[in-house]
Amino acid sequence: METIDPARITLRPFELTDAADFFSWASNDQRMKNLKWTALASREQALTTIREICMPHLCYCRSA
Repeated sequence: METIDPARITLRPFELTDAADFFSWASNDQRMKNLKWTALASREQALTTIREICMPHLCYCRSA
């Protein structure tokens, strides 16, 4: 397994323009099986999740 240098990681608040990338991982059932929420079914759901959950709660939602 490759080791990632933490100094190279930058976290930032999600933006609406992240919806396509957010959907690409949040729509995968295997990735989401250990989370409290279910996989997303559409890019519109990703956009809504970013707008209504991630953006108002910046301390919980960060993007790399």
